[in-house]
Amino acid sequence: PTNKHIYYGNTGPNSGTDFGELDADDQDFTGPENIFWAPMYMPPSGTYHVCASPYNINGPTGFTLTIKRPGQPDIVMTGMRTVDNSSSVCDTSSPNYVTSFSYP
Repeated sequence: PTNKHIYYGNTGPNSGTDFGELDADDQDFTGPENIFWAPMYMPPSGTYHVCASPYNINGPTGFTLTIKRPGQPDIVMTGMRTVDNSSSVCDTSSPNYVTSFSYP
């Protein structure tokens, strides 16, 4: 919601990620990758955009996305990517865009 990106080039936690954190940059296709806020930090309120940016793929690659928010049902989405497009830009016009959700 504050136009900051959590991704392989900025895994956080720091002010550039609003103190959110990417726990691992999965480059061996074993997953999962998790973005989270440690208990001492609060995610900013607003709309979040989620992208799935494949890395080094040689054909159709599936993904499962689970969004967990306290006191709300999980959002679960699956999809497929066929092109290696590891852009760090994630907005609604990105070729890697999956969904947006609001927090809280």
